[in-house]
Amino acid sequence: MRCTQEKLSVSAATLCGAGSAASVVISAGILLVPAILGAIGSLLFFICALQDLADCLDRDGKHLEAARLRDPVKSLEHDVDMLKQRLAEATGFSL
Repeated sequence: MRCTQEKLSVSAATLCGAGSAASVVISAGILLVPAILGAIGSLLFFICALQDLADCLDRDGKHLEAARLRDPVKSLEHDVDMLKQRLAEATGFSL
C-alpha cells in the first residue's frame, strides 16, 4: 500500500482534532485557553497531513484524489485563523 505513512498521519491528526474539539466544547474560563491552543495545533497537524498525503498521491499519479484532498485546506486554514482570533480576544495573546 502506497502513502501508508501519510494516511496514518491523517488518521492521527483526525483523532487529535476530535479530542481537541471536544475539549473546546466542554471547557470554560481559564481552561478554554489550552483547549483552543490544542485545537489550533490539531488543525495545523491535519492541514500538514492532508498536504503530505496529497503530495504522495500526486507522485503516485493519482492527481484527482490529490486535488480532492487539497480542496478543504483553505476552509481549515480559515478555521485556524478564526480560533487564533478567538484566542486573542479571550486572552490578548496572539499567535
